[in-house]
Amino acid sequence: MTSPHPAPWEQTGYGDIVGATRSGDGVDVSFANGDTVTVSPGLLGVPGAADFTLETDPEDPTRLRTSWADATRDVDWSVIRAATDELFASELRARDTEESHRFGRRIRALRENRNLAQADVARLADMAAPQLSKLEKGESDMRLSTLRSLLRAMNASFEDISGPDAAEFSGAALGRLAKAAGVHEAVVKLIAKHVPPAQIGATLGRAFGWSDAELNAGQLGAPAFAVDVRFKASSPQPENSPLLPMAHCVSAITAAGFDSPVGEVPADPQELRRELLGDSNGPVTLEMVLGWAWAHGILVIPLMGPGGFHAAVWSIEGRPVIVVKESRTLVAFWLFDIAHELGHIARGHLAAGGVVDLTSPTDPNTDDDLEREATDYALELLLPDHEALIADIHERAKSDPANKFKWVVKAVAERANLSPSLLGVAAAYQLTDLAEPKDRWGSATNLGAADGSGRETAESYYRAHVPLAKLTDIDAGLIRSVVLSS
Repeated sequence: MTSPHPAPWEQTGYGDIVGATRSGDGVDVSFANGDTVTVSPGLLGVPGAADFTLETDPEDPTRLRTSWADATRDVDWSVIRAATDELFASELRARDTEESHRFGRRIRALRENRNLAQADVARLADMAAPQLSKLEKGESDMRLSTLRSLLRAMNASFEDISGPDAAEFSGAALGRLAKAAGVHEAVVKLIAKHVPPAQIGATLGRAFGWSDAELNAGQLGAPAFAVDVRFKASSPQPENSPLLPMAHCVSAITAAGFDSPVGEVPADPQELRRELLGDSNGPVTLEMVLGWAWAHGILVIPLMGPGGFHAAVWSIEGRPVIVVKESRTLVAFWLFDIAHELGHIARGHLAAGGVVDLTSPTDPNTDDDLEREATDYALELLLPDHEALIADIHERAKSDPANKFKWVVKAVAERANLSPSLLGVAAAYQLTDLAEPKDRWGSATNLGAADGSGRETAESYYRAHVPLAKLTDIDAGLIRSVVLSS
Protein backbone atom coordinates (compact mmCIF):
# COMPACT_ATOMS: atom_id res chain seq x y z
CA MET A 1 0.00 0.00 0.00
CA THR A 2 1.39 3.42 -0.95
CA SER A 3 2.13 5.71 1.99
CA PRO A 4 0.13 8.98 2.03
CA HIS A 5 3.33 10.76 3.12
CA PRO A 6 6.14 10.64 0.53
CA ALA A 7 9.67 10.04 1.73
CA PRO A 8 11.80 13.18 2.17
CA TRP A 9 13.88 12.38 -0.93
CA GLU A 10 10.69 12.26 -2.99
CA GLN A 11 9.75 15.80 -1.97
CA THR A 12 10.61 18.96 -3.86
CA GLY A 13 14.00 20.48 -3.09
CA TYR A 14 15.51 17.54 -1.23
CA GLY A 15 18.20 17.04 -3.89
CA ASP A 16 18.62 20.66 -5.08
CA ILE A 17 21.79 22.31 -3.74
CA VAL A 18 21.35 26.08 -3.34
CA GLY A 19 24.47 27.01 -1.38
CA ALA A 20 27.72 25.80 0.23
CA THR A 21 30.06 27.57 2.66
CA ARG A 22 33.11 26.58 4.67
CA SER A 23 32.41 26.26 8.38
CA GLY A 24 35.42 25.53 10.53
CA ASP A 25 36.79 22.18 9.45
CA GLY A 26 33.65 21.31 7.56
CA VAL A 27 31.39 22.44 4.75
CA ASP A 28 27.78 23.50 5.25
CA VAL A 29 25.62 22.51 2.28
CA SER A 30 22.14 24.05 1.96
CA PHE A 31 19.26 22.48 0.02
CA ALA A 32 16.18 24.04 -1.54
CA ASN A 33 13.85 22.39 0.99
CA GLY A 34 15.51 24.33 3.83
CA ASP A 35 17.87 21.61 5.08
CA THR A 36 21.50 22.42 5.85
CA VAL A 37 23.97 19.59 6.46
CA THR A 38 27.67 19.55 7.32
CA VAL A 39 30.17 17.31 5.57
CA SER A 40 33.94 16.97 5.63
CA PRO A 41 36.05 18.36 2.76
CA GLY A 42 37.35 14.83 2.25
CA LEU A 43 33.86 13.68 1.22
CA LEU A 44 34.01 16.34 -1.49
CA GLY A 45 37.33 14.99 -2.72
CA VAL A 46 39.56 17.69 -1.25
CA PRO A 47 43.00 16.18 -0.42
CA GLY A 48 44.49 16.79 3.03
CA ALA A 49 44.63 20.43 4.12
CA ALA A 50 44.43 21.87 0.61
CA ASP A 51 42.82 25.23 0.14
CA PHE A 52 39.60 24.96 -1.89
CA THR A 53 36.61 26.89 -3.20
CA LEU A 54 32.96 25.90 -3.54
CA GLU A 55 30.60 26.65 -6.39
CA THR A 56 26.93 25.87 -7.03
CA ASP A 57 25.21 26.03 -10.40
CA PRO A 58 21.61 27.33 -10.50
CA GLU A 59 21.22 25.62 -13.90
CA ASP A 60 22.19 22.26 -12.40
CA PRO A 61 21.46 22.26 -8.65
CA THR A 62 22.11 18.52 -8.38
CA ARG A 63 25.89 18.98 -8.18
CA LEU A 64 28.40 20.86 -6.03
CA ARG A 65 31.75 21.82 -7.61
CA THR A 66 34.87 21.86 -5.46
CA SER A 67 38.14 23.34 -6.80
CA TRP A 68 41.67 23.25 -5.40
CA ALA A 69 45.08 23.89 -6.95
CA ASP A 70 44.62 22.81 -10.59
CA ALA A 71 41.87 20.28 -9.90
CA THR A 72 38.08 20.33 -9.75
CA ARG A 73 35.51 17.76 -8.71
CA ASP A 74 31.73 17.67 -9.09
CA VAL A 75 29.93 15.87 -6.28
CA ASP A 76 26.39 14.60 -6.76
CA TRP A 77 23.75 15.59 -4.23
CA SER A 78 23.07 11.95 -3.41
CA VAL A 79 26.61 11.51 -2.06
CA ILE A 80 26.09 14.37 0.37
CA ARG A 81 22.64 13.26 1.42
CA ALA A 82 23.69 9.62 1.89
CA ALA A 83 26.50 10.72 4.20
CA THR A 84 24.16 12.76 6.38
CA ASP A 85 20.78 10.99 6.20
CA GLU A 86 20.80 7.35 7.33
CA LEU A 87 17.27 6.73 6.01
CA PHE A 88 18.30 7.88 2.56
CA ALA A 89 21.48 5.80 2.75
CA SER A 90 19.33 2.78 3.58
CA GLU A 91 17.09 3.58 0.60
CA LEU A 92 20.14 3.63 -1.69
CA ARG A 93 21.28 0.26 -0.36
CA ALA A 94 17.81 -1.15 -1.11
CA ARG A 95 18.07 0.28 -4.62
CA ASP A 96 21.47 -1.35 -5.02
CA THR A 97 19.93 -4.68 -4.06
CA GLU A 98 17.15 -4.18 -6.58
CA GLU A 99 19.75 -3.25 -9.19
CA SER A 100 21.51 -6.51 -8.46
CA HIS A 101 18.23 -8.34 -8.97
CA ARG A 102 17.68 -6.40 -12.17
CA PHE A 103 21.05 -7.37 -13.59
CA GLY A 104 20.36 -10.95 -12.63
CA ARG A 105 17.06 -10.87 -14.50
CA ARG A 106 18.79 -9.33 -17.52
CA ILE A 107 21.47 -12.01 -17.50
CA ARG A 108 18.77 -14.70 -17.43
CA ALA A 109 16.72 -12.96 -20.14
CA LEU A 110 19.80 -12.65 -22.35
CA ARG A 111 20.66 -16.31 -21.84
CA GLU A 112 17.12 -17.54 -22.55
CA ASN A 113 16.71 -15.25 -25.57
CA ARG A 114 19.86 -16.82 -27.01
CA ASN A 115 18.56 -20.32 -26.27
CA LEU A 116 21.50 -21.09 -24.00
CA ALA A 117 21.17 -23.64 -21.20
CA GLN A 118 22.08 -22.49 -17.72
CA ALA A 119 24.46 -25.44 -17.24
CA ASP A 120 26.31 -24.67 -20.49
CA VAL A 121 26.80 -20.98 -19.66
CA ALA A 122 27.94 -21.83 -16.14
CA ARG A 123 30.50 -24.30 -17.48
CA LEU A 124 31.90 -21.80 -19.98
CA ALA A 125 32.11 -19.15 -17.24
CA ASP A 126 33.88 -21.64 -14.92
CA MET A 127 31.22 -21.65 -12.22
CA ALA A 128 28.69 -24.08 -10.82
CA ALA A 129 25.17 -24.01 -12.24
CA PRO A 130 23.65 -23.34 -8.76
CA GLN A 131 25.91 -20.29 -8.46
CA LEU A 132 24.63 -18.93 -11.78
CA SER A 133 21.08 -19.63 -10.68
CA LYS A 134 21.60 -17.50 -7.55
CA LEU A 135 23.12 -14.70 -9.61
CA GLU A 136 20.17 -14.73 -12.02
CA LYS A 137 17.76 -14.53 -9.08
CA GLY A 138 19.71 -11.66 -7.51
CA GLU A 139 20.43 -13.75 -4.43
CA SER A 140 24.18 -13.24 -4.73
CA ASP A 141 26.24 -10.14 -5.52
CA MET A 142 28.01 -10.24 -8.85
CA ARG A 143 31.67 -9.25 -9.12
CA LEU A 144 32.83 -7.44 -12.23
CA SER A 145 35.09 -10.35 -13.20
CA THR A 146 32.14 -12.74 -12.89
CA LEU A 147 29.98 -10.49 -15.05
CA ARG A 148 32.67 -10.35 -17.70
CA SER A 149 33.01 -14.14 -17.70
CA LEU A 150 29.24 -14.60 -18.11
CA LEU A 151 29.01 -12.09 -20.94
CA ARG A 152 31.95 -13.71 -22.71
CA ALA A 153 30.32 -17.13 -22.32
CA MET A 154 27.20 -15.78 -24.05
CA ASN A 155 29.15 -13.88 -26.72
CA ALA A 156 27.59 -10.68 -25.41
CA SER A 157 28.70 -7.25 -24.24
CA PHE A 158 27.81 -5.04 -21.31
CA GLU A 159 25.57 -3.00 -23.62
CA ASP A 160 23.33 -6.07 -23.98
CA ILE A 161 22.30 -5.88 -20.32
CA SER A 162 22.54 -2.14 -19.66
CA GLY A 163 20.34 0.73 -20.60
CA PRO A 164 16.58 1.16 -20.62
CA ASP A 165 16.04 -1.18 -23.57
CA ALA A 166 17.72 -4.20 -21.99
CA ALA A 167 15.17 -6.98 -21.46
CA GLU A 168 14.53 -8.12 -17.91
CA PHE A 169 12.35 -11.02 -18.99
CA SER A 170 13.06 -13.32 -21.90
CA GLY A 171 10.60 -13.84 -24.70
CA ALA A 172 9.70 -17.23 -23.25
CA ALA A 173 9.09 -15.75 -19.79
CA LEU A 174 6.94 -12.94 -21.18
CA GLY A 175 5.00 -15.51 -23.19
CA ARG A 176 4.18 -17.35 -19.98
CA LEU A 177 3.13 -14.09 -18.32
CA ALA A 178 0.94 -13.22 -21.32
CA LYS A 179 -0.81 -16.58 -21.10
CA ALA A 180 -1.39 -15.99 -17.38
CA ALA A 181 -3.00 -12.65 -18.34
CA GLY A 182 -5.47 -14.44 -20.62
CA VAL A 183 -3.78 -14.46 -24.04
CA HIS A 184 -4.37 -17.78 -25.80
CA GLU A 185 -1.34 -20.04 -25.96
CA ALA A 186 -1.71 -20.39 -29.73
CA VAL A 187 -1.30 -16.62 -30.19
CA VAL A 188 1.80 -16.58 -27.98
CA LYS A 189 3.27 -19.43 -30.04
CA LEU A 190 2.55 -17.61 -33.31
CA ILE A 191 4.41 -14.53 -32.09
CA ALA A 192 7.29 -16.61 -30.71
CA LYS A 193 7.57 -18.42 -34.05
CA HIS A 194 7.77 -15.30 -36.22
CA VAL A 195 9.50 -12.75 -33.97
CA PRO A 196 13.12 -12.81 -32.71
CA PRO A 197 13.27 -13.64 -28.97
CA ALA A 198 14.56 -10.19 -28.04
CA GLN A 199 11.52 -8.56 -29.73
CA ILE A 200 8.80 -10.77 -28.26
CA GLY A 201 8.23 -8.47 -25.30
CA ALA A 202 7.86 -5.34 -27.44
CA THR A 203 5.57 -7.23 -29.85
CA LEU A 204 3.34 -8.46 -27.03
CA GLY A 205 3.24 -4.95 -25.61
CA ARG A 206 2.24 -3.55 -28.98
CA ALA A 207 -0.46 -6.15 -29.55
CA PHE A 208 -2.08 -6.00 -26.12
CA GLY A 209 -1.32 -2.49 -24.89
CA TRP A 210 1.22 -3.33 -22.18
CA SER A 211 3.69 -0.56 -21.37
CA ASP A 212 7.45 -0.95 -21.15
CA ALA A 213 7.17 -0.52 -17.39
CA GLU A 214 4.66 -3.39 -17.14
CA LEU A 215 6.82 -5.61 -19.35
CA ASN A 216 10.01 -4.82 -17.41
CA ALA A 217 8.25 -5.48 -14.13
CA GLY A 218 6.66 -8.67 -15.42
CA GLN A 219 3.22 -7.43 -14.34
CA LEU A 220 0.85 -8.06 -17.24
CA GLY A 221 -2.81 -7.48 -16.53
CA ALA A 222 -5.71 -8.60 -18.66
CA PRO A 223 -5.61 -6.60 -21.94
CA ALA A 224 -8.21 -3.84 -21.98
CA PHE A 225 -10.58 -3.15 -24.88
CA ALA A 226 -12.32 0.21 -24.70
CA VAL A 227 -13.46 0.67 -28.30
CA ASP A 228 -17.09 1.67 -28.87
CA VAL A 229 -18.59 -1.47 -30.43
CA ARG A 230 -21.76 -3.51 -30.27
CA PHE A 231 -21.36 -7.21 -29.64
CA LYS A 232 -23.50 -9.64 -31.63
CA ALA A 233 -23.85 -13.36 -30.96
CA SER A 234 -26.27 -16.19 -31.67
CA SER A 235 -25.54 -17.53 -28.20
CA PRO A 236 -24.15 -15.98 -24.99
CA GLN A 237 -20.45 -15.26 -25.42
CA PRO A 238 -17.79 -13.43 -23.40
CA GLU A 239 -16.97 -9.96 -24.65
CA ASN A 240 -13.52 -9.46 -23.11
CA SER A 241 -11.26 -11.56 -25.32
CA PRO A 242 -7.63 -10.33 -25.53
CA LEU A 243 -7.93 -10.92 -29.27
CA LEU A 244 -10.11 -7.83 -29.59
CA PRO A 245 -7.46 -5.28 -28.52
CA MET A 246 -4.97 -7.18 -30.69
CA ALA A 247 -7.36 -7.01 -33.67
CA HIS A 248 -7.86 -3.29 -33.18
CA CYS A 249 -4.10 -2.74 -32.89
CA VAL A 250 -3.51 -4.64 -36.15
CA SER A 251 -6.28 -2.56 -37.76
CA ALA A 252 -4.57 0.66 -36.67
CA ILE A 253 -1.19 -0.52 -37.98
CA THR A 254 -2.73 -1.45 -41.32
CA ALA A 255 -4.70 1.78 -41.66
CA ALA A 256 -1.78 4.03 -40.71
CA GLY A 257 0.04 3.50 -43.99
CA PHE A 258 -3.03 3.38 -46.22
CA ASP A 259 -4.02 6.78 -47.63
CA SER A 260 -6.31 5.97 -50.56
CA PRO A 261 -9.78 7.58 -50.44
CA VAL A 262 -12.66 5.62 -48.93
CA GLY A 263 -15.51 4.74 -51.25
CA GLU A 264 -19.15 4.17 -50.41
CA VAL A 265 -20.61 0.70 -50.02
CA PRO A 266 -23.85 0.80 -52.03
CA ALA A 267 -26.93 0.51 -49.85
CA ASP A 268 -28.50 -1.68 -52.54
CA PRO A 269 -26.65 -5.00 -52.78
CA GLN A 270 -27.74 -5.31 -56.42
CA GLU A 271 -25.84 -2.14 -57.22
CA LEU A 272 -22.69 -3.57 -55.68
CA ARG A 273 -23.30 -6.80 -57.58
CA ARG A 274 -23.42 -4.83 -60.85
CA GLU A 275 -20.17 -3.06 -59.94
CA LEU A 276 -18.51 -6.41 -59.31
CA LEU A 277 -19.83 -8.28 -62.35
CA GLY A 278 -20.32 -5.59 -64.95
CA ASP A 279 -22.15 -7.13 -67.91
CA SER A 280 -21.38 -10.66 -66.75
CA ASN A 281 -24.04 -12.86 -65.20
CA GLY A 282 -21.59 -15.15 -63.46
CA PRO A 283 -21.08 -15.72 -59.76
CA VAL A 284 -19.58 -13.18 -57.37
CA THR A 285 -16.20 -14.50 -56.25
CA LEU A 286 -14.07 -13.90 -53.18
CA GLU A 287 -11.39 -12.30 -55.38
CA MET A 288 -13.97 -9.85 -56.74
CA VAL A 289 -15.15 -8.79 -53.30
CA LEU A 290 -11.62 -8.47 -51.88
CA GLY A 291 -10.42 -6.51 -54.90
CA TRP A 292 -13.39 -4.15 -54.72
CA ALA A 293 -12.99 -3.57 -50.97
CA TRP A 294 -9.27 -2.73 -51.12
CA ALA A 295 -9.80 -0.53 -54.21
CA HIS A 296 -12.41 1.45 -52.29
CA GLY A 297 -10.21 1.96 -49.24
CA ILE A 298 -11.91 -0.71 -47.11
CA LEU A 299 -9.28 -2.88 -45.44
CA VAL A 300 -9.86 -6.62 -45.01
CA ILE A 301 -7.65 -8.29 -42.41
CA PRO A 302 -7.50 -12.09 -42.02
CA LEU A 303 -6.61 -12.53 -38.34
CA MET A 304 -5.23 -15.66 -36.69
CA GLY A 305 -6.05 -16.90 -33.19
CA PRO A 306 -8.63 -19.31 -31.80
CA GLY A 307 -11.82 -18.24 -30.07
CA GLY A 308 -12.65 -14.78 -28.83
CA PHE A 309 -14.77 -13.54 -31.72
CA HIS A 310 -15.69 -14.43 -35.29
CA ALA A 311 -15.45 -11.18 -37.25
CA ALA A 312 -15.55 -7.44 -36.67
CA VAL A 313 -15.96 -4.20 -38.56
CA TRP A 314 -15.04 -0.79 -37.19
CA SER A 315 -13.70 2.55 -38.30
CA ILE A 316 -10.09 3.69 -37.89
CA GLU A 317 -10.02 7.48 -38.35
CA GLY A 318 -12.91 7.28 -40.77
CA ARG A 319 -11.67 4.23 -42.67
CA PRO A 320 -13.75 1.02 -42.45
CA VAL A 321 -11.75 -2.04 -41.47
CA ILE A 322 -13.10 -5.58 -41.69
CA VAL A 323 -11.41 -8.21 -39.51
CA VAL A 324 -12.26 -11.83 -40.30
CA LYS A 325 -11.17 -14.56 -37.91
CA GLU A 326 -13.06 -17.39 -39.60
CA SER A 327 -11.76 -20.70 -38.26
CA ARG A 328 -13.03 -22.50 -41.38
CA THR A 329 -10.66 -21.94 -44.28
CA LEU A 330 -13.03 -22.61 -47.20
CA VAL A 331 -13.71 -19.88 -49.73
CA ALA A 332 -17.51 -19.94 -49.36
CA PHE A 333 -17.37 -19.17 -45.64
CA TRP A 334 -14.93 -16.30 -46.16
CA LEU A 335 -16.98 -14.87 -49.01
CA PHE A 336 -20.16 -14.95 -46.96
CA ASP A 337 -18.46 -13.45 -43.88
CA ILE A 338 -16.94 -10.52 -45.80
CA ALA A 339 -20.21 -9.86 -47.60
CA HIS A 340 -21.93 -9.90 -44.19
CA GLU A 341 -19.50 -7.29 -42.81
CA LEU A 342 -19.97 -5.15 -45.94
CA GLY A 343 -23.67 -5.35 -45.13
CA HIS A 344 -22.98 -3.80 -41.73
CA ILE A 345 -21.19 -0.91 -43.46
CA ALA A 346 -23.84 -0.48 -46.17
CA ARG A 347 -26.66 -0.41 -43.65
CA GLY A 348 -24.96 2.34 -41.61
CA HIS A 349 -24.24 0.19 -38.58
CA LEU A 350 -20.87 1.89 -37.97
CA ALA A 351 -22.54 5.23 -37.25
CA ALA A 352 -22.92 4.25 -33.59
CA GLY A 353 -19.58 2.42 -33.34
CA GLY A 354 -18.19 -0.84 -34.61
CA VAL A 355 -19.83 -4.25 -34.69
CA VAL A 356 -18.19 -7.40 -33.33
CA ASP A 357 -19.75 -10.70 -34.37
CA LEU A 358 -18.81 -13.01 -31.52
CA THR A 359 -20.21 -16.03 -33.36
CA SER A 360 -20.82 -16.85 -37.02
CA PRO A 361 -24.26 -15.90 -38.36
CA THR A 362 -26.10 -19.22 -38.02
CA ASP A 363 -29.61 -18.30 -36.92
CA PRO A 364 -31.92 -16.87 -39.63
CA ASN A 365 -34.66 -16.27 -37.07
CA THR A 366 -32.62 -13.88 -34.97
CA ASP A 367 -34.46 -10.88 -33.60
CA ASP A 368 -31.29 -8.80 -33.87
CA ASP A 369 -32.03 -6.24 -36.58
CA LEU A 370 -28.37 -5.51 -37.31
CA GLU A 371 -27.47 -9.14 -37.86
CA ARG A 372 -30.54 -9.86 -39.97
CA GLU A 373 -29.94 -6.80 -42.15
CA ALA A 374 -26.25 -7.71 -42.70
CA THR A 375 -27.09 -11.31 -43.58
CA ASP A 376 -29.89 -10.30 -45.95
CA TYR A 377 -27.44 -7.94 -47.68
CA ALA A 378 -24.91 -10.77 -48.08
CA LEU A 379 -27.50 -13.15 -49.52
CA GLU A 380 -28.84 -10.57 -51.98
CA LEU A 381 -25.31 -9.74 -53.09
CA LEU A 382 -24.10 -13.31 -53.55
CA LEU A 383 -27.32 -15.19 -54.40
CA PRO A 384 -30.00 -12.78 -55.62
CA ASP A 385 -32.37 -15.70 -56.32
CA HIS A 386 -31.64 -17.36 -53.01
CA GLU A 387 -35.26 -17.45 -51.85
CA ALA A 388 -36.37 -19.49 -54.88
CA LEU A 389 -33.27 -21.67 -54.72
CA ILE A 390 -33.69 -22.34 -51.02
CA ALA A 391 -37.38 -23.14 -51.56
CA ASP A 392 -36.41 -25.61 -54.31
CA ILE A 393 -33.91 -27.33 -52.02
CA HIS A 394 -36.47 -27.47 -49.24
CA GLU A 395 -39.16 -28.97 -51.49
CA ARG A 396 -36.84 -31.63 -52.94
CA ALA A 397 -35.47 -32.63 -49.55
CA LYS A 398 -38.94 -32.84 -48.00
CA SER A 399 -40.42 -34.82 -50.87
CA ASP A 400 -37.66 -37.41 -50.67
CA PRO A 401 -36.28 -37.63 -47.10
CA ALA A 402 -33.83 -40.30 -48.23
CA ASN A 403 -32.16 -37.77 -50.51
CA LYS A 404 -29.26 -36.32 -48.55
CA PHE A 405 -29.06 -32.57 -47.97
CA LYS A 406 -25.66 -32.42 -49.72
CA TRP A 407 -26.87 -34.02 -52.95
CA VAL A 408 -30.00 -31.92 -53.10
CA VAL A 409 -27.95 -28.71 -52.78
CA LYS A 410 -25.52 -29.90 -55.44
CA ALA A 411 -28.32 -30.74 -57.89
CA VAL A 412 -30.03 -27.36 -57.47
CA ALA A 413 -26.70 -25.51 -57.81
CA GLU A 414 -25.79 -27.35 -61.01
CA ARG A 415 -29.18 -26.58 -62.57
CA ALA A 416 -28.78 -22.88 -61.70
CA ASN A 417 -25.11 -22.79 -62.78
CA LEU A 418 -24.04 -21.73 -59.29
CA SER A 419 -21.28 -22.62 -56.88
CA PRO A 420 -22.60 -25.55 -54.77
CA SER A 421 -20.40 -24.46 -51.85
CA LEU A 422 -21.90 -20.97 -51.61
CA LEU A 423 -25.44 -22.29 -52.04
CA GLY A 424 -24.63 -24.90 -49.40
CA VAL A 425 -23.70 -22.16 -46.92
CA ALA A 426 -26.91 -20.27 -47.64
CA ALA A 427 -29.04 -23.42 -47.36
CA ALA A 428 -27.33 -24.54 -44.16
CA TYR A 429 -28.01 -21.11 -42.72
CA GLN A 430 -31.69 -20.94 -43.63
CA LEU A 431 -33.10 -24.48 -43.70
CA THR A 432 -33.07 -25.17 -40.00
CA ASP A 433 -35.86 -27.78 -40.22
CA LEU A 434 -34.13 -30.15 -42.66
CA ALA A 435 -31.38 -31.64 -40.56
CA GLU A 436 -29.26 -31.19 -37.48
CA PRO A 437 -26.97 -28.10 -37.63
CA LYS A 438 -23.81 -30.24 -37.63
CA ASP A 439 -25.13 -32.22 -40.62
CA ARG A 440 -26.08 -29.13 -42.62
CA TRP A 441 -22.83 -27.31 -41.96
CA GLY A 442 -20.86 -30.51 -42.49
CA SER A 443 -22.46 -30.84 -45.92
CA ALA A 444 -21.64 -27.20 -46.70
CA THR A 445 -18.03 -27.87 -45.77
CA ASN A 446 -17.87 -30.96 -47.96
CA LEU A 447 -19.35 -29.08 -50.91
CA GLY A 448 -16.67 -26.38 -50.62
CA ALA A 449 -13.68 -28.66 -50.07
CA ALA A 450 -12.47 -28.27 -53.66
CA ASP A 451 -12.58 -24.45 -53.66
CA GLY A 452 -9.30 -23.91 -51.83
CA SER A 453 -8.51 -21.68 -48.87
CA GLY A 454 -10.34 -18.41 -48.39
CA ARG A 455 -7.80 -17.38 -45.76
CA GLU A 456 -4.92 -17.75 -48.22
CA THR A 457 -6.78 -15.65 -50.76
CA ALA A 458 -7.45 -12.92 -48.20
CA GLU A 459 -3.80 -13.01 -47.14
CA SER A 460 -2.62 -12.59 -50.73
CA TYR A 461 -4.68 -9.40 -51.10
CA TYR A 462 -3.36 -8.11 -47.78
CA ARG A 463 0.25 -8.71 -48.89
CA ALA A 464 -0.41 -6.92 -52.17
CA HIS A 465 -1.71 -3.78 -50.45
CA VAL A 466 0.31 -3.52 -47.21
CA PRO A 467 4.09 -3.17 -47.75
CA LEU A 468 5.64 -4.66 -44.62
CA ALA A 469 8.99 -3.06 -45.47
CA LYS A 470 7.52 0.35 -44.59
CA LEU A 471 6.45 -0.78 -41.11
CA THR A 472 8.58 -0.77 -37.99
CA ASP A 473 10.24 -4.07 -37.13
CA ILE A 474 7.81 -4.59 -34.24
CA ASP A 475 4.70 -3.84 -36.32
CA ALA A 476 5.91 -5.98 -39.21
CA GLY A 477 6.66 -8.84 -36.82
CA LEU A 478 3.16 -8.65 -35.35
CA ILE A 479 1.57 -8.67 -38.82
CA ARG A 480 3.65 -11.68 -39.90
CA SER A 481 2.66 -13.49 -36.73
CA VAL A 482 -1.11 -13.02 -36.59
CA VAL A 483 -2.14 -11.98 -40.11
CA LEU A 484 0.21 -13.71 -42.56
CA SER A 485 1.44 -16.71 -40.62
CA SER A 486 -0.64 -19.37 -42.37
